Amino acid sequence: MKKPSEDCQLPDSVVLLHEPRTPWIERNSKQIHPTILSRFLASDNEARGIEKAISEAGLRVSRLEYPSVGIQDIQNIVKKSEKKIIFWNISDGYELYVGSLFPSLCALLPAPYIGSSTYVQCLCQNKHHLKALIDSWGFKTAPWHYFCSKFPEDFSSLKDLTLPLFIKPARMDNSIGSELISPLVKTYEEAIHSIKTLFRAGIDDVLAEEFLPGDEYTVACLHEKTWQLLVLKQDYSGSYISAGTKEGQNVRAQKVVDNQEIMQFALEIITRIGL
Repeated sequence: MKKPSEDCQLPDSVVLLHEPRTPWIERNSKQIHPTILSRFLASDNEARGIEKAISEAGLRVSRLEYPSVGIQDIQNIVKKSEKKIIFWNISDGYELYVGSLFPSLCALLPAPYIGSSTYVQCLCQNKHHLKALIDSWGFKTAPWHYFCSKFPEDFSSLKDLTLPLFIKPARMDNSIGSELISPLVKTYEEAIHSIKTLFRAGIDDVLAEEFLPGDEYTVACLHEKTWQLLVLKQDYSGSYISAGTKEGQNVRAQKVVDNQEIMQFALEIITRIGL
């Protein structure tokens, strides 16, 4: 992180809001695979890395961890502080996690915060909702079907999709679950088996998507006075990014590319959803 320029308006202190993994696992010990599901949350190493970067930029930084620090503690910090504080929500998630609630808490206090609103976080964590919204705007996404463990199991709609298929959680990080199944399946029977396996692991909402060939890109987005976008082409071995790759067990390379078409597409999407 670079040191801020003199004309940049910055707070005196940054407070990180974090839901760490270990207490989450303890609270959810009845989940079949709490360790796997906890991987959605930022690790302690990631949180410490953010703290270090902010500190090296010359700002005061502290970290509040849920549930050891509650709503009343956060309210007291806002009331008693004589400095300009901004909250940074480094815990996202939906339903199983509290991260999506932090922005709403900051809005109610009120207190300035970094990151997207609770609505946007919940929308983006419901991939089938987000895909339906994007489709309604006329943007094409990979054809898909949504399955929920709470509804009667009827997998006949899978045959509306063209093989191969990619099976993934609908409300979590894409790579969660790849410890349990091979997400890329070549038959409808494999797809049904993978969906049921995720259900048994406590992942109640699952997407089956047509697997599209071609290159894969990530767009990094930073908003200052305007959006600054960086298009990254994925460069890794295999057909998809596995859970092991996400956790740094394997090298995951990204190459910066100049692709104006992808940049414009991403800019329209993030503007419309209010990222």
